[in-house]
Amino acid sequence: MSVAPPDLRYIDIQAPAEGRLAEVAPGVHWARFGLPFRLNHINVWLIEERDGLTIVDAGVADDRTKAQWETIAGNLGPSRRVERVVVTHHHPDHCGLAGWVSQRFGAPVAMSRTEWMLGQYYLHDGTPALRDVNARFYRRAGYPAGFFDGQDVLFTSITQEFPSEYQRLAAGAATAPGGDWAVMTFGGHAPEHVCLYSAARKVLIAGDQVLPVISPIVGVVPHEPDDSPLDDFLQSLEALRQLPPDTLVLPSHGQPYLALHARLDALLAHHDRRLAELLDALASPSDAAALTTKLFPDVGPGFDRIFALSETLAHARCLEGRGKACRNVDSDGVEFYQRTR
Repeated sequence: MSVAPPDLRYIDIQAPAEGRLAEVAPGVHWARFGLPFRLNHINVWLIEERDGLTIVDAGVADDRTKAQWETIAGNLGPSRRVERVVVTHHHPDHCGLAGWVSQRFGAPVAMSRTEWMLGQYYLHDGTPALRDVNARFYRRAGYPAGFFDGQDVLFTSITQEFPSEYQRLAAGAATAPGGDWAVMTFGGHAPEHVCLYSAARKVLIAGDQVLPVISPIVGVVPHEPDDSPLDDFLQSLEALRQLPPDTLVLPSHGQPYLALHARLDALLAHHDRRLAELLDALASPSDAAALTTKLFPDVGPGFDRIFALSETLAHARCLEGRGKACRNVDSDGVEFYQRTR
């Protein structure tokens, strides 16, 4: 769903062709990789730091992405050494090829602790234990047994050689010794999503935290079924106001843009509208499956519906936390939400 503010300003630069780099700010280079999803690309950034290059994100594990990295490596030449591979969060379009890129360039992977641990968890995706976790989650939401069988995309199908060790990135640290890129971490889309900010350049490498056109998916996930991630996401948007309004934002999807504060306002307004829509739908008790159909009437089957369900639950939990909705469980273990006021 598009939620771009009318005064969003893009910088005058074309997205680079496959295997090419474009300089978007002093010492910051942009590469774009294809994705096998509806969201068909991811932006990757190469930063010139004092001790060498830092790569930010890696793309999914497929032959097309590897071929692009080989082209980029050839264009960089032997004199430009990669010192680290930063991963903003554990989603496969960001971390899927990070282990391979790390080995290809002889550089360690750096990411937040929570995101690395979640990557380790998802390496068990598709095992009987995790299938059982998913089945319970969908049953609680009101879907019949087997409704989503075989419809999700396994983490391991588009992730290769996820790193078994890493360098930890924590909020307030720097990406490199003597570097001017400060680590910021935010919840919502992912529990400890890393963004990088350079005050000297007034540039934010934003990952998925503040995309220019769409809101990132903010959803409840099966292994943490009672979480309320929308609260974390809304708090992160307010926290980003500390940065200058004219910060250049480098997102993981879409075009680089200015007017950060206008974008934050648009995202906050979008979720306020979605909360109001959901509250209207809670005049009578409804399970999450029915609410998903109301909030996303045009959603397709499979993974799109799984995402829509996770978003619906996030908004329902937010209303519950604010005391505007309550949750009850029937004799079959299905949860029903209803407006309280």
